[in-house]
Amino acid sequence: MAECIDTIGRSEYLGPAERLGSTLGRAIDKSLAALAGMASTIVYGLLAWQRRAEERAVLAGLSERQLKDIGLSRGDIAAESGKPFWVR
Repeated sequence: MAECIDTIGRSEYLGPAERLGSTLGRAIDKSLAALAGMASTIVYGLLAWQRRAEERAVLAGLSERQLKDIGLSRGDIAAESGKPFWVR
């Protein structure tokens, strides 16, 4: 029994099936890391869309005086507010 415990974790004692499992495990880890990267890209994109929609709604709600203060006209705001949220 002690001999079996001593060989645990030593790659030179692994058979072909165990080595394949280790290689497969590394491939799965790389795939999961890539998927996590894609998922974070999607989440950041969705958050940017939400922020853009909210900013356009705030712009549309500004008073004439506020628009004058920032140097925009109601036409500028109408053009910006008319864009879909996914368009910059």
